[in-house]
Amino acid sequence: MDDARRCELCERAAAFLTQHHLIPHATHKRKKRRQKFTQEELHRVIWICAPCHKPIHAVLSEKELAEEVNTIEKLLDYPALAKFTAWVRQQRDAPIRVRSANDKATRKRFE
Repeated sequence: MDDARRCELCERAAAFLTQHHLIPHATHKRKKRRQKFTQEELHRVIWICAPCHKPIHAVLSEKELAEEVNTIEKLLDYPALAKFTAWVRQQRDAPIRVRSANDKATRKRFE
């Protein structure tokens, strides 16, 4: 499968990729964000598989994503996500199902 169909985090081939905004849309309306980032930076996206997308939003708030973890390098360096993507990479062809949690306290268990 070509690179266009590979997750940018785990690098696994995927039939379906989701778009992840590195700076969440919900934070764009804040004047502070509009002044800090260019329009190009605000609309920068990466294409990732669903198993990688869910843990991002499970362990990080939109504020954290906008202010601290707003590049692919920072996502890969974040301890909980680094641990998860390392595990996912080992599951080359296996389908992966990720459950979501409603409580932020239980979401932090990935760390």
